[in-house]
Amino acid sequence: MEQTLFTQFLLQFGKSSPLFLLIFLGFALSRWFGFNKTASTVLSRFAFNIALPAMLFRLLSSLTLR
Repeated sequence: MEQTLFTQFLLQFGKSSPLFLLIFLGFALSRWFGFNKTASTVLSRFAFNIALPAMLFRLLSSLTLR
C-alpha cells in the first residue's frame, strides 16, 4: 500500500513527538519553575544518559526495513 507524503510525515512526527515533549518539559521546568543549577544538571544527565537512549532504542527496534 502506497503511503502519501503527508501520512508518512504524520507517522514520523508521532514517533518523534516524545523527544520534543521531553525537550519542552526541560525548558519549562528550568524557565517557569525556577529549577536551580543542580537540579538542571541532574535532569540533563538523566535525559541524555537514560531517557533519550531508551526512547531511541525502542523507536529503532520497532523499525521495519523494506
